[in-house]
Amino acid sequence: MKKRLLLFVMNVVYILPIAAQTAIPYNPRPVHVIVPLNISGIEKDSTHRVGDHLEYDVTGQEIKDTILYQLQPLATSDRSTPWLTLEELYGAYQNGDMKKIKSLFTKGSQSRLNDIFSTKEAQDNFLAKAKGKTAMRPYFGMVYDNGFIVLWETAPGHIERIFLQPVDGKWMIAIYEEKNNPMVNNVMDYYTNKPLPAVSPEITQRVPDTLTTAEQPFITFKLKRANDWVSVFIPKLGIATSLTAQDNGFNDNDDNFGVIKMIFYTDKFQPGDYELEAVETNYPIMSVNSEMIQGGTKFHVNIKAQ
Repeated sequence: MKKRLLLFVMNVVYILPIAAQTAIPYNPRPVHVIVPLNISGIEKDSTHRVGDHLEYDVTGQEIKDTILYQLQPLATSDRSTPWLTLEELYGAYQNGDMKKIKSLFTKGSQSRLNDIFSTKEAQDNFLAKAKGKTAMRPYFGMVYDNGFIVLWETAPGHIERIFLQPVDGKWMIAIYEEKNNPMVNNVMDYYTNKPLPAVSPEITQRVPDTLTTAEQPFITFKLKRANDWVSVFIPKLGIATSLTAQDNGFNDNDDNFGVIKMIFYTDKFQPGDYELEAVETNYPIMSVNSEMIQGGTKFHVNIKAQ
């Protein structure tokens, strides 16, 4: 299994302070996480597999309102919680204070920091990226290996991890090589995607009942949630989805939010008679699970060789 290095945020961001700031208390508690197997990037974990999900019991802290609890830059803090240390780190980013940035890391991380920032050019390039961007929004923190891993959004749609450890009553940032434990990756992937229940999209433009393998008509869906994905699939557990598109993104030929106009690629299917389904999710689906089969929009198509 490929190891992951949990470093501090290299693509850091900057936002202007806002008036309505709510400090995040540090209060991790038991969290039961059910992770669908069809989320992209999920690692195999037979020990925690239950049907077509993975289930984990961790000690963590969910941040459901990421805007309300958006981190704010601090010039200094008592570092008594991971969140305060991250806000102090953010303040150092904003001020371009490399000395302060390094001071927030554990002693064991200093030699690696010196390697990374061995030249003035490396430091200048790093600090230049810290300004003019938006959002420092935490999603989830998890107690792990005598420390606390935080998942946060450092720019719209850009999610990163950072690891902190308590040292003499203060939370310090650590450069940390993650152990070969799929739980960390899978729980973090879950909170990266924040999967909502799958729903049935409405078909507003159907494909013909009979097609040849040379035809590639459109099929159009009206969504229940803007920016969602639609996946078309053969309703058999564990097989890959056949067609996928994202609202105003991949394979969508309609410019309106809430509508996906997908090319129905007949060459994705062998000639035959198909009872297909389509499902709407807020994340890309890799393989078919029971939730999709139970909640999909059904339609029929017969595909013939040209």
